Amino acid sequence: MASENDSVPTHEEIRRQLSRMLSGEHFSANENPARFLAFVVERALQNEPITQAVIGFELFPGKYARTEIPDVRVTARNLRMVLAKYYAHEGAEDLVLIKLPTPPGANKPKLPPGKAYKPVFSYNPRSPAHKEYSQGLYMLSQSRLTQAEKHFARAIELQPRYWEPYLGLATAYLLCSIRAGVQDIGEDSFSSDYIKFGGSLPVIRSRVAQALAINRKHWRIHVIRGVVHAYQHQWEKAQHAFDGALRISPEKTRDDP
Repeated sequence: MASENDSVPTHEEIRRQLSRMLSGEHFSANENPARFLAFVVERALQNEPITQAVIGFELFPGKYARTEIPDVRVTARNLRMVLAKYYAHEGAEDLVLIKLPTPPGANKPKLPPGKAYKPVFSYNPRSPAHKEYSQGLYMLSQSRLTQAEKHFARAIELQPRYWEPYLGLATAYLLCSIRAGVQDIGEDSFSSDYIKFGGSLPVIRSRVAQALAINRKHWRIHVIRGVVHAYQHQWEKAQHAFDGALRISPEKTRDDP
């Protein structure tokens, strides 16, 4: 079963969110925090070290070369305040959250080198698209497949480049098709895309392909793709898809129902 706690935004989503933030009024009025944010986000996406020295020499080269000044810590503190204001107002319903770790309090161990300024990325629970997706997951967990379809479709309407609702739809259609093969599903038939299993496969494949086009690096997409191939008795393609999921996340793939 899909879990909203399992996923992080894609690089594309993060970069789109960064661009949105930097062009907004909060960061346009705060040059140093904006430069700091852009630098640490890109370093994080490239999986490169983000230490105080790296930031200091890049953003404050003249000052930092002479002595270890507090500019990095001061700018990071200012950035945290700007981020809080941004997400309290201008970006309250943005899809992606970008935050800096909160420094530990007094008498507590410091964060490990490279962690204090490494941004954290997550989906925003206040985003309308994410709310719809989360509600779709809940309906899916209750086997209320028609309602799940509607919530996933609404999430896509709100955020067409949000990959998870596409996979949610594929999962809902797949479950409905499997159920239809063993019993009469009665009133729980889909409003638009539902058809009997053989005919529904193109729709399911299309939703999986749309999710893959946005994000090829999440294990669950490859698992669902493998399931679809398996139901078509395309064993080599199924094996290839499952192997791809195992390469990305062996433990989660093996634990997936």
